[in-house]
Amino acid sequence: MELSNFKTPNDEHQTSAYAGADKVRSLLISLTITRCLFPPPYSGLTLMRRPILTGAVFCLLATSAGAQSSGQVAGQVAGPATPRAAQVAPVDRRADSTAALAAAQNLLAAISTRDAMRARPLMLPGAQLVSVNDPASATTGPRVQTDSAFLATLAAPGPKYLERMWEPTLFLQGPIATIHAPYDFHLDGVFSHCGVDTFTLEKAQGAWRVSHIAYTVQRTGCAPSPLGAP
Repeated sequence: MELSNFKTPNDEHQTSAYAGADKVRSLLISLTITRCLFPPPYSGLTLMRRPILTGAVFCLLATSAGAQSSGQVAGQVAGPATPRAAQVAPVDRRADSTAALAAAQNLLAAISTRDAMRARPLMLPGAQLVSVNDPASATTGPRVQTDSAFLATLAAPGPKYLERMWEPTLFLQGPIATIHAPYDFHLDGVFSHCGVDTFTLEKAQGAWRVSHIAYTVQRTGCAPSPLGAP
């Protein structure tokens, strides 16, 4: 929507002031002409009425002066014209959406290569990872892991990881993004579990970084991944 199509309150005030000035100018001109054509009687015996031609000339001069004066008054009342509001370009959020999604995908790539050095700058200090069994266990609750513990596990020797997500849904609100996507996880090339990943990312100093990951862990009943076999 172009804001330039709308009038501002200053525009309405200016229009009203001009209308009032026009009325004042018309009144001044009417009074001047009336006094010229029908002058009041003069006191004193030696004064004579002005000739008609002289009176007409006086009327024209007075009318011109009155119009000019009233125009100056209108300009003083209305003030300078207020510029219309500039057009506001629509905000393009595609760049932020692409960057936030790339940060989440790069973190999964770091997990799949057990590369803690690559993962560290993609996470905010103090980030958390929370896993929940699906279906939920009656005896154990969510497992919470700090970013330091997660990176230490990633850097330690162990089986080959592969985590893949697909069909992500991203919600963007200013400097906060949330990504929701199904995933599967493999250990040494063997399917381990599936679930849903939920990433929360924050934008700071022009970069998107993960502040929180919550995910479900489903061991059985997983639908085949649209990505096919690893």
